[in-house]
Amino acid sequence: MKKIPLIIDCDPGKDDALCIMLLGASEKYDVRGITAVHGNVPLEKTAANALFLSSYYGINCPVYRGAEAAILVRPERASYVHGENGLAGYEYSLDGLEYAEGHAWDFQYETAKACAGELEIVAVGPLTNLAITILKHPDFAGLVKRLVVMGGGATAGNTSPLAEFNFQQDPHAAEIVLQAGFKDLTIVDLDCCYSAWLNREEQQIMAELPETNKIHGLIRQIMEHKKISDENIIRKHGKNHGGDRINHMIICDATAAAIAIDPTLAQYWDVYMVCETEGELTMGQAIIDRLGFARKTNVHLAMNMDRDRYAALFMEGLKHYEEVSGND
Repeated sequence: MKKIPLIIDCDPGKDDALCIMLLGASEKYDVRGITAVHGNVPLEKTAANALFLSSYYGINCPVYRGAEAAILVRPERASYVHGENGLAGYEYSLDGLEYAEGHAWDFQYETAKACAGELEIVAVGPLTNLAITILKHPDFAGLVKRLVVMGGGATAGNTSPLAEFNFQQDPHAAEIVLQAGFKDLTIVDLDCCYSAWLNREEQQIMAELPETNKIHGLIRQIMEHKKISDENIIRKHGKNHGGDRINHMIICDATAAAIAIDPTLAQYWDVYMVCETEGELTMGQAIIDRLGFARKTNVHLAMNMDRDRYAALFMEGLKHYEEVSGND
Protein backbone atom coordinates (compact mmCIF):
# COMPACT_ATOMS: atom_id res chain seq x y z
CA MET A 1 0.00 0.00 0.00
CA LYS A 2 1.32 3.42 -0.95
CA LYS A 3 1.87 5.52 2.15
CA ILE A 4 0.16 8.88 2.55
CA PRO A 5 2.44 11.91 2.99
CA LEU A 6 1.94 13.52 6.40
CA ILE A 7 3.06 16.59 8.34
CA ILE A 8 2.69 16.65 12.13
CA ASP A 9 2.24 20.16 13.54
CA CYS A 10 2.67 20.04 17.31
CA ASP A 11 3.85 21.53 20.61
CA PRO A 12 5.37 18.56 22.48
CA GLY A 13 4.00 18.05 25.33
CA LYS A 14 3.47 14.58 26.76
CA ASP A 15 0.27 14.08 24.78
CA ASP A 16 1.99 15.24 21.58
CA ALA A 17 4.75 12.71 22.28
CA LEU A 18 2.17 9.93 22.39
CA CYS A 19 0.48 11.29 19.27
CA ILE A 20 3.79 11.19 17.39
CA MET A 21 4.39 7.70 18.76
CA LEU A 22 1.16 6.45 17.18
CA LEU A 23 1.71 8.18 13.84
CA GLY A 24 5.28 6.95 13.70
CA ALA A 25 4.09 3.38 14.28
CA SER A 26 1.41 3.53 11.58
CA GLU A 27 1.96 1.83 8.25
CA LYS A 28 -0.47 4.34 6.73
CA TYR A 29 1.76 7.39 6.77
CA ASP A 30 5.03 8.63 5.36
CA VAL A 31 5.91 11.40 7.82
CA ARG A 32 7.50 14.10 5.67
CA GLY A 33 8.23 16.44 8.54
CA ILE A 34 7.34 17.74 12.00
CA THR A 35 6.67 21.45 12.50
CA ALA A 36 6.99 22.72 16.05
CA VAL A 37 4.95 25.56 17.50
CA HIS A 38 4.72 27.34 20.86
CA GLY A 39 2.12 25.95 23.23
CA ASN A 40 2.48 23.59 26.16
CA VAL A 41 5.92 25.08 26.78
CA PRO A 42 7.91 27.75 24.87
CA LEU A 43 9.05 27.03 21.31
CA GLU A 44 12.69 26.44 22.28
CA LYS A 45 11.49 23.43 24.26
CA THR A 46 8.73 22.17 21.97
CA ALA A 47 11.11 22.29 19.01
CA ALA A 48 13.84 20.45 20.90
CA ASN A 49 11.32 17.84 22.00
CA ALA A 50 10.11 17.37 18.43
CA LEU A 51 13.68 16.95 17.19
CA PHE A 52 14.37 14.38 19.88
CA LEU A 53 11.11 12.47 19.30
CA SER A 54 11.68 12.20 15.56
CA SER A 55 14.94 10.39 16.31
CA TYR A 56 13.69 8.47 19.35
CA TYR A 57 10.80 6.89 17.45
CA GLY A 58 12.95 6.18 14.42
CA ILE A 59 10.97 8.52 12.18
CA ASN A 60 14.06 10.58 11.38
CA CYS A 61 12.17 13.23 9.42
CA PRO A 62 13.05 16.92 9.10
CA VAL A 63 11.96 19.06 12.04
CA TYR A 64 11.17 22.74 11.45
CA ARG A 65 10.81 25.49 14.00
CA GLY A 66 7.69 27.59 13.76
CA ALA A 67 5.94 30.38 15.63
CA GLU A 68 7.29 31.48 18.99
CA ALA A 69 4.04 33.14 20.06
CA ALA A 70 0.41 33.56 19.18
CA ILE A 71 -0.77 36.20 16.72
CA LEU A 72 -2.12 38.52 19.43
CA VAL A 73 -2.74 36.87 22.80
CA ARG A 74 -0.19 35.76 25.40
CA PRO A 75 -1.87 33.03 27.48
CA GLU A 76 -0.29 30.94 30.23
CA ARG A 77 1.69 27.84 29.21
CA ALA A 78 1.03 24.37 30.62
CA SER A 79 4.28 23.31 32.26
CA TYR A 80 2.23 22.43 35.36
CA VAL A 81 0.81 19.58 33.24
CA HIS A 82 3.79 18.58 31.12
CA GLY A 83 6.78 19.46 33.29
CA GLU A 84 9.26 22.26 32.73
CA ASN A 85 10.76 20.68 29.61
CA GLY A 86 7.40 19.50 28.27
CA LEU A 87 8.33 15.81 28.35
CA ALA A 88 7.73 15.03 32.02
CA GLY A 89 11.33 15.87 32.85
CA TYR A 90 12.69 13.10 30.64
CA GLU A 91 16.37 13.79 29.98
CA TYR A 92 17.78 13.39 26.50
CA SER A 93 20.58 14.57 24.25
CA LEU A 94 20.35 16.27 20.86
CA ASP A 95 23.93 15.41 19.95
CA GLY A 96 24.16 14.87 16.21
CA LEU A 97 20.64 16.17 15.58
CA GLU A 98 19.94 19.39 13.69
CA TYR A 99 16.84 21.33 12.74
CA ALA A 100 15.94 21.63 9.09
CA GLU A 101 16.70 25.03 7.62
CA GLY A 102 13.75 27.29 6.94
CA HIS A 103 10.41 28.10 8.53
CA ALA A 104 7.57 25.74 9.37
CA TRP A 105 5.08 27.64 7.19
CA ASP A 106 7.21 27.55 4.06
CA PHE A 107 7.88 23.84 4.54
CA GLN A 108 4.16 23.17 4.94
CA TYR A 109 3.33 25.04 1.75
CA GLU A 110 6.12 23.62 -0.39
CA THR A 111 5.32 20.10 0.76
CA ALA A 112 1.62 20.56 -0.02
CA LYS A 113 2.53 21.71 -3.53
CA ALA A 114 4.96 18.85 -4.06
CA CYS A 115 2.44 16.26 -2.89
CA ALA A 116 -0.08 17.33 -5.54
CA GLY A 117 -3.20 17.18 -3.41
CA GLU A 118 -2.27 14.09 -1.39
CA LEU A 119 -0.82 15.71 1.76
CA GLU A 120 -2.50 15.18 5.12
CA ILE A 121 -1.73 17.20 8.25
CA VAL A 122 -2.34 16.33 11.88
CA ALA A 123 -2.25 19.49 14.01
CA VAL A 124 -2.29 18.99 17.78
CA GLY A 125 -1.06 22.31 19.15
CA PRO A 126 -2.00 25.97 18.79
CA LEU A 127 -2.69 26.66 15.11
CA THR A 128 -0.29 29.58 14.67
CA ASN A 129 1.96 27.82 12.15
CA LEU A 130 -0.96 26.86 9.94
CA ALA A 131 -2.48 30.34 10.18
CA ILE A 132 0.78 31.90 9.02
CA THR A 133 0.96 29.43 6.13
CA ILE A 134 -2.59 30.36 5.12
CA LEU A 135 -1.94 34.11 5.33
CA LYS A 136 1.32 33.86 3.40
CA HIS A 137 0.05 31.36 0.83
CA PRO A 138 -3.70 31.87 0.20
CA ASP A 139 -3.94 28.76 -2.00
CA PHE A 140 -2.56 26.48 0.74
CA ALA A 141 -5.88 25.15 2.06
CA GLY A 142 -6.88 23.95 -1.39
CA LEU A 143 -3.69 21.92 -1.69
CA VAL A 144 -4.24 19.84 1.46
CA LYS A 145 -6.21 16.62 1.17
CA ARG A 146 -7.13 16.35 4.86
CA LEU A 147 -6.45 18.30 8.03
CA VAL A 148 -7.10 16.72 11.42
CA VAL A 149 -7.07 19.21 14.30
CA MET A 150 -7.19 18.49 18.01
CA GLY A 151 -8.86 21.59 19.37
CA GLY A 152 -12.01 23.20 20.66
CA GLY A 153 -14.75 22.02 22.95
CA ALA A 154 -18.30 21.69 21.67
CA THR A 155 -19.81 21.91 25.14
CA ALA A 156 -17.08 23.05 27.55
CA GLY A 157 -13.40 23.90 27.85
CA ASN A 158 -10.49 22.71 29.94
CA THR A 159 -8.48 25.88 30.55
CA SER A 160 -11.56 28.06 31.04
CA PRO A 161 -15.25 27.17 31.33
CA LEU A 162 -15.62 27.54 27.56
CA ALA A 163 -12.17 27.33 25.95
CA GLU A 164 -9.99 24.34 25.12
CA PHE A 165 -6.22 24.87 25.50
CA ASN A 166 -5.09 24.77 21.85
CA PHE A 167 -7.79 27.18 20.68
CA GLN A 168 -7.27 29.47 23.66
CA GLN A 169 -3.51 29.62 23.06
CA ASP A 170 -4.16 31.32 19.73
CA PRO A 171 -7.86 31.93 19.03
CA HIS A 172 -7.15 34.18 16.05
CA ALA A 173 -5.12 31.43 14.41
CA ALA A 174 -7.87 28.91 15.10
CA GLU A 175 -10.43 31.17 13.42
CA ILE A 176 -8.16 31.68 10.40
CA VAL A 177 -7.83 27.91 9.99
CA LEU A 178 -11.56 27.31 10.42
CA GLN A 179 -12.40 29.86 7.72
CA ALA A 180 -9.60 28.94 5.28
CA GLY A 181 -11.68 26.55 3.19
CA PHE A 182 -9.97 23.20 3.75
CA LYS A 183 -11.67 20.47 1.73
CA ASP A 184 -11.65 18.04 4.67
CA LEU A 185 -11.20 19.59 8.10
CA THR A 186 -11.80 17.11 10.93
CA ILE A 187 -12.04 18.62 14.40
CA VAL A 188 -11.31 16.31 17.32
CA ASP A 189 -12.66 18.33 20.23
CA LEU A 190 -12.65 17.73 23.98
CA ASP A 191 -15.99 15.93 23.95
CA CYS A 192 -14.63 13.43 21.46
CA CYS A 193 -11.42 12.99 23.44
CA TYR A 194 -13.36 12.38 26.63
CA SER A 195 -15.16 9.49 24.95
CA ALA A 196 -11.81 7.68 24.51
CA TRP A 197 -9.55 6.67 27.35
CA LEU A 198 -7.09 4.10 28.60
CA ASN A 199 -8.29 2.07 31.56
CA ARG A 200 -6.29 1.15 34.63
CA GLU A 201 -5.00 -2.11 33.15
CA GLU A 202 -3.80 -0.39 29.98
CA GLN A 203 -2.12 2.32 32.01
CA GLN A 204 -0.34 -0.34 34.05
CA ILE A 205 1.04 -1.88 30.87
CA MET A 206 2.47 1.53 29.95
CA ALA A 207 3.92 2.07 33.40
CA GLU A 208 5.65 -1.32 33.24
CA LEU A 209 6.66 -1.28 29.59
CA PRO A 210 9.52 -3.78 29.32
CA GLU A 211 13.07 -2.79 28.51
CA THR A 212 12.76 -4.80 25.30
CA ASN A 213 10.64 -1.90 24.07
CA LYS A 214 12.98 0.82 22.80
CA ILE A 215 10.69 3.65 23.97
CA HIS A 216 10.17 2.26 27.49
CA GLY A 217 12.20 5.04 29.14
CA LEU A 218 10.01 7.90 27.95
CA ILE A 219 6.72 6.05 28.39
CA ARG A 220 7.54 5.04 31.95
CA GLN A 221 8.57 8.62 32.74
CA ILE A 222 5.30 9.96 31.34
CA MET A 223 3.32 7.55 33.48
CA GLU A 224 5.32 8.40 36.59
CA HIS A 225 4.82 12.11 35.95
CA LYS A 226 1.06 11.58 35.51
CA LYS A 227 0.65 11.43 39.28
CA ILE A 228 2.23 14.87 39.62
CA SER A 229 0.33 16.46 36.75
CA ASP A 230 -3.02 15.08 37.96
CA GLU A 231 -2.42 16.65 41.36
CA ASN A 232 -1.39 19.94 39.77
CA ILE A 233 -4.47 20.06 37.55
CA ILE A 234 -6.83 19.42 40.46
CA ARG A 235 -4.97 21.97 42.60
CA LYS A 236 -5.18 24.62 39.88
CA HIS A 237 -8.68 24.02 38.54
CA GLY A 238 -10.51 22.25 41.36
CA LYS A 239 -11.53 18.69 42.14
CA ASN A 240 -14.39 18.68 39.63
CA HIS A 241 -11.86 19.26 36.87
CA GLY A 242 -10.03 16.09 37.79
CA GLY A 243 -12.59 13.53 36.71
CA ASP A 244 -11.80 9.87 37.13
CA ARG A 245 -8.11 10.15 36.33
CA ILE A 246 -7.30 6.77 37.86
CA ASN A 247 -9.51 4.71 35.60
CA HIS A 248 -9.73 7.09 32.64
CA MET A 249 -6.47 8.37 31.13
CA ILE A 250 -7.39 10.87 28.43
CA ILE A 251 -4.69 11.61 25.83
CA CYS A 252 -6.28 14.19 23.55
CA ASP A 253 -3.53 14.41 20.94
CA ALA A 254 -3.29 10.63 20.67
CA THR A 255 -7.04 10.58 20.07
CA ALA A 256 -6.54 12.84 17.06
CA ALA A 257 -3.73 10.60 15.79
CA ALA A 258 -5.98 7.55 16.12
CA ILE A 259 -8.76 9.24 14.13
CA ALA A 260 -6.27 10.22 11.43
CA ILE A 261 -5.10 6.61 11.19
CA ASP A 262 -8.59 5.09 11.32
CA PRO A 263 -11.47 7.53 10.72
CA THR A 264 -14.03 4.77 11.44
CA LEU A 265 -13.17 4.97 15.15
CA ALA A 266 -15.56 7.92 15.48
CA GLN A 267 -18.87 9.23 14.23
CA TYR A 268 -19.08 12.67 12.59
CA TRP A 269 -21.34 15.67 12.55
CA ASP A 270 -20.90 18.18 9.72
CA VAL A 271 -21.30 21.62 11.29
CA TYR A 272 -20.27 25.24 10.94
CA MET A 273 -17.75 26.24 13.63
CA VAL A 274 -16.11 29.52 14.55
CA CYS A 275 -13.61 30.38 17.28
CA GLU A 276 -14.40 33.37 19.50
CA THR A 277 -11.49 35.82 19.56
CA GLU A 278 -12.77 38.26 22.17
CA GLY A 279 -14.35 38.27 25.59
CA GLU A 280 -12.97 37.77 29.07
CA LEU A 281 -14.96 34.55 29.49
CA THR A 282 -15.36 33.43 25.88
CA MET A 283 -12.02 33.98 24.12
CA GLY A 284 -11.02 30.68 22.54
CA GLN A 285 -14.50 29.19 22.67
CA ALA A 286 -15.45 26.92 19.78
CA ILE A 287 -18.96 27.97 18.76
CA ILE A 288 -21.07 25.55 16.75
CA ASP A 289 -24.02 26.60 14.60
CA ARG A 290 -26.33 23.90 15.89
CA LEU A 291 -29.44 25.27 14.17
CA GLY A 292 -28.00 25.82 10.70
CA PHE A 293 -28.17 29.62 10.55
CA ALA A 294 -24.97 29.72 8.47
CA ARG A 295 -26.49 27.43 5.83
CA LYS A 296 -23.05 25.90 5.32
CA THR A 297 -20.58 23.66 7.12
CA ASN A 298 -16.82 23.87 7.44
CA VAL A 299 -15.81 20.99 9.72
CA HIS A 300 -16.40 17.32 10.32
CA LEU A 301 -16.80 17.22 14.11
CA ALA A 302 -15.63 13.85 15.43
CA MET A 303 -17.87 12.29 18.07
CA ASN A 304 -18.43 9.14 20.11
CA MET A 305 -15.13 7.30 19.82
CA ASP A 306 -15.15 3.52 19.93
CA ARG A 307 -13.20 3.26 23.18
CA ASP A 308 -12.17 -0.36 22.90
CA ARG A 309 -10.92 -0.07 19.32
CA TYR A 310 -9.09 3.15 20.16
CA ALA A 311 -7.34 1.51 23.10
CA ALA A 312 -6.42 -1.50 20.98
CA LEU A 313 -4.89 0.75 18.33
CA PHE A 314 -2.94 2.66 20.99
CA MET A 315 -1.56 -0.49 22.60
CA GLU A 316 -0.58 -1.87 19.19
CA GLY A 317 1.26 1.37 18.56
CA LEU A 318 3.36 0.74 21.66
CA LYS A 319 4.12 -2.81 20.55
CA HIS A 320 5.49 -1.49 17.25
CA TYR A 321 8.61 -0.38 19.15
CA GLU A 322 9.38 -3.79 20.65
CA GLU A 323 12.81 -5.13 19.81
CA VAL A 324 14.99 -8.01 20.88
CA SER A 325 17.24 -5.86 23.04
CA GLY A 326 16.02 -2.32 23.66
CA ASN A 327 17.77 0.78 24.80
CA ASP A 328 16.88 4.43 25.27
